[in-house]
Amino acid sequence: MMASSSVRDDRRGQPRAPAILAVGLESETKSSRHGVTRDVSSNGLLIVTPSHFAKGDRIKIKVHAGAVGVDVVGRVARVTENPISSPELWRYRVGVELDEPLPVALVDGARAHATGNA
Repeated sequence: MMASSSVRDDRRGQPRAPAILAVGLESETKSSRHGVTRDVSSNGLLIVTPSHFAKGDRIKIKVHAGAVGVDVVGRVARVTENPISSPELWRYRVGVELDEPLPVALVDGARAHATGNA
């Protein structure tokens, strides 16, 4: 029996938690961009944004978690376009692999909030 494509293609090292956090984005060619996370793990983010980034782009990200802001840097691992029929507000879904892990408190807070234990 063949594994489903979502299981087969999921190469993440850490489990992701649903999370809606505002982010600021900046690359070598784009500044002052924005987005919203859809999920987080200690070493990655899935971000919805109106800005197009390319696979391999280096991105500086400011994650806004309540009154706390966390600055991280990562590499765009994948980019997909939302279909026109998507309920998403913005066009692009950008998967980012982080150079350094997110703070444990931020990831744990996102997990707790997603499960209703916040």
